[in-house]
Amino acid sequence: KQWYQRRVHGISGPSYFAMLKSQQMRMGHPNMLVLWYEHMKQDQRKMVVDIKNHIKYDISEDQIDALTEFMKFENYQKSSSMNKDRDTGKETEGIKFVRKGIVGDSKNHFDDDMIRDWDEWIVEEFKETGISDLAVLDLIQT
Repeated sequence: KQWYQRRVHGISGPSYFAMLKSQQMRMGHPNMLVLWYEHMKQDQRKMVVDIKNHIKYDISEDQIDALTEFMKFENYQKSSSMNKDRDTGKETEGIKFVRKGIVGDSKNHFDDDMIRDWDEWIVEEFKETGISDLAVLDLIQT
């Protein structure tokens, strides 16, 4: 809840939406591929194929399946170096940089007023990015 307060009131670090605005300025560049976490959660294999096609990399269907399995959030969460001590390589106790990976999980942590404020904030910030794919907005709201 503290993170929510800092984020909504603009006190917490670089903005996700500043990154989106920067991304929007580069749309159409041949090296630019925009991926949404929410879409990946819906169809991870399609995301792997989209990346493969974008970088023009040739891999077999079996390799695509293996990569899709390897990249499942649960597997990433277990193997991510972000959850390990830099010096020892061992898991850090009580600290998880990679959390649940569940789209919409904020509703389990926010009360009704926070959800309303959060969604209003998201809509306003998203409008300022210039991104026209409003279907994504539906995905990122709580």
